[in-house]
Amino acid sequence: MPTLNISTARKTFFKIMDEVARTHHPITVTGQNRQPVVIIAEQDWRDIQETIYLSSIPGMDESIIRGGKTPILKCKAWTPRDVESGSHKAGTKRRKASVARKASATSQ
Repeated sequence: MPTLNISTARKTFFKIMDEVARTHHPITVTGQNRQPVVIIAEQDWRDIQETIYLSSIPGMDESIIRGGKTPILKCKAWTPRDVESGSHKAGTKRRKASVARKASATSQ
């Protein structure tokens, strides 16, 4: 991670902002008798916050890993209407039966 002293950072701050936003590479700024700070793109900060939040939910890490290993044909696409109505929370047996029917139909 590049490091700049505060004097250089002050002179080129707008350039630094543009570079960090464009490249998503953080930059450390140091100052005499000051704690260093890191400049990161806003979207990167939001992504970090989301990761921390999701990691704080018990079992979420394992669920994400398991989901990443699930074949796409076994996944269900939810519409906003499904979520609003709560039908996206339907029982696993019903979802598995539906997936099995679809897989059977496509293999014939």
